[in-house]
Amino acid sequence: MDLFLQIVRSVKRRWKFWTLFPLAGMGITFLLTMNEPKTYVSVSTLNINFPSSKVLSLTDDVLQQFEVNLYFENLIELIRSKKTIDRLQLQLISDQLNQTLNFPLKGQPFVNEADKTGLLARVDSLLDKNKPFTEGEAGFKQVTDFLNAKKLSYSKIVSGLKVNRVGNSNYIKLLIESDEPMKSVYLAENLIRALIWQNRIVARNRTSFDREMYEKLVEQARLVLDEKVNRLEKYKVKKNIINLDEYTKALVNQIVNLELQITKLTQQKAEADRGLSKLQETGNIPAELPLNLSSNKSILEKKARLKVFNEELLRNQFETSQNSRNKDIEDSIRNLKREISESITGILSDVPYDVGATRQEIATRTIGFLLDREVADEGLKVITGELKRVTQYITVFAPIESEIGTLNSEINVAQESYLILLNKLNLAKTVEQGKGEGEIVMLDPPGVPEKPEPSKRWILILLSGMSLFVIIVSLLVAIEILDATISTVEQYEDVSSLPLLGVIPDRTDTILESEGLSNQIAEMISIQQVRQIGKGITNSGAEKKCILFVSSHREEGKTTLASELAKQLIKSGKKLLLLQADWMKTDFEPTPEFPFLGQGKTVPGELSQSGFWVLASEGKSCIDERSEEDWKSEIIILKNRYDFVFIVSPPVSVFTEWKDWTNFSDGLIWVFRANRVFQASDRRNQAMISEMGEKVIGSVLNGVTLERMESYLGTYSKKTIWFKKMDQENDFQRIYINQRKEK
Repeated sequence: MDLFLQIVRSVKRRWKFWTLFPLAGMGITFLLTMNEPKTYVSVSTLNINFPSSKVLSLTDDVLQQFEVNLYFENLIELIRSKKTIDRLQLQLISDQLNQTLNFPLKGQPFVNEADKTGLLARVDSLLDKNKPFTEGEAGFKQVTDFLNAKKLSYSKIVSGLKVNRVGNSNYIKLLIESDEPMKSVYLAENLIRALIWQNRIVARNRTSFDREMYEKLVEQARLVLDEKVNRLEKYKVKKNIINLDEYTKALVNQIVNLELQITKLTQQKAEADRGLSKLQETGNIPAELPLNLSSNKSILEKKARLKVFNEELLRNQFETSQNSRNKDIEDSIRNLKREISESITGILSDVPYDVGATRQEIATRTIGFLLDREVADEGLKVITGELKRVTQYITVFAPIESEIGTLNSEINVAQESYLILLNKLNLAKTVEQGKGEGEIVMLDPPGVPEKPEPSKRWILILLSGMSLFVIIVSLLVAIEILDATISTVEQYEDVSSLPLLGVIPDRTDTILESEGLSNQIAEMISIQQVRQIGKGITNSGAEKKCILFVSSHREEGKTTLASELAKQLIKSGKKLLLLQADWMKTDFEPTPEFPFLGQGKTVPGELSQSGFWVLASEGKSCIDERSEEDWKSEIIILKNRYDFVFIVSPPVSVFTEWKDWTNFSDGLIWVFRANRVFQASDRRNQAMISEMGEKVIGSVLNGVTLERMESYLGTYSKKTIWFKKMDQENDFQRIYINQRKEK
């Protein structure tokens, strides 16, 4: 809050800056805008038929919202383009030369009659070819100078042109400003015509580009398709493939039939094994028959023939051309089985022991099962071999079939791409024929403005004043915030390591009267602070009679403080001698209560009057004029004659004499002048002074602006401001008034 009050008071104190400069700026703006021309605005509305349906889109996609926005942005840029404005300017020159303008252009003709015909022909030719008037052509300079003189240059036209889309609709609002009403109408009408012309050309160029692009893509797609078809044909010729699909189907069917035969023979073998097991259980016969079939040569021959017929039958089952042969083989197999059965029955009938009919039947069935099992085993061998052969055959054709399938897929994709691009090409050719026609329609033609636009002159004047006000106030605030000088008691206490005895206000401050304060109030505050410092000296101890006043730099106010403090102590009945040892400042104004006693390196022994004595001459130190013992004896004599002896030493930052004077003094007071930066040298000097220990009485902050002492003293009489109201009379004022009454 204190910083805020400080900033506000600082700004308030410099009121001339933030009042005079803004007023001057407003006055300059007023003068500069006195001859501002009137502005007339012509308004028109355009309807845009952009392609937002699948019927008009080459990609069969409806335009998305961002595409629609991009379409309008491109159209607005086309309106502002140099090409469109050039066509407008050429049309204006043509109408001017033909004297068909609907608004007068005052002034002398920009071209003579001799050159008029040639220039008009050149302008009409440029309009037909949609080309601009280029620099270097005959008449270019005359045309350019004419347009600039009539405020019809490209920059002037564009600066007065405002184009915007109406919401999310298909409409564009076009406004054009001019210094004449009919001139703005003419510019708007011809600008729209130039826009429609340029848009038609741009649209046709765009569709021509699409058509050329699709032609190239169709040709590339056709070449790719032909290349893939040729590749497939060459591959078939290389592999001697005529009808791979039929071969593949036949092989698959054969594998299925072989699997079925294996299953059938496996079941036949299993049934024979089950039959043998059943006959052994039910007939109670031994595991082997009581005869040796292998001993009969005829039976062995028949079994061998039976094996051969079975193998042939199995092989022929996979060939349709052997159907008649298979029937003969099946008949032969049935006959051989019957013959083998009859031979076995004959052998059994010759056995020497009696064989019953049942036993004979079991033996016959057993032999039949044995034959079936043998036939099944032989058949499985044959079928397994055939299956292996077919599988090996398929492994040869499988990669070929896969490659051909891949090539066929690529051909199908290439065919689809070719057909799609061909359709796009046909559509692009159709759209190219009428692209740009009717895409921009003038809904509301440019209207003649009835009156000029309201002037913005006063707005500019106010803005100039407000801008300067803000800039100046901001600078003042920035200066106040960035100010690193010690201007308040709090700032000094934050950086100082010495105790504060008192604060002396600046009685020469020019803001006293502006704040409603009197010099008497400031003087009274100063007197009270000096009295407080004097009490600090007397309370520091009776033995501290010789007080040394030091400061870091010149003009800190230590001599003035010492004299004011001496006057206060003299008024209280003390006898005091002030020794001016600062040879950089020897001037002193004597007063009746504090007179000048003399000057010299020694004080006369008969001197006992209160006042000040100048030890040093200007520009010459006095400490080296006498020995340390002489100075010590001199100071002791003076302390016996006076209640207090004040010594003012040269600046600490420049000279080291103050250390010599501390050897003779009992106490030390540091004086710091406000409104300057607390430097590193001040910090080092305070550190050296702190080493004096008990001799250090404290420090005094001198020359503080009275308004910065409020937090230290409390409120005092001053003008009220809107953010904080002060009392009209405070303690200091009442004390001063009471003292005046007592006197």
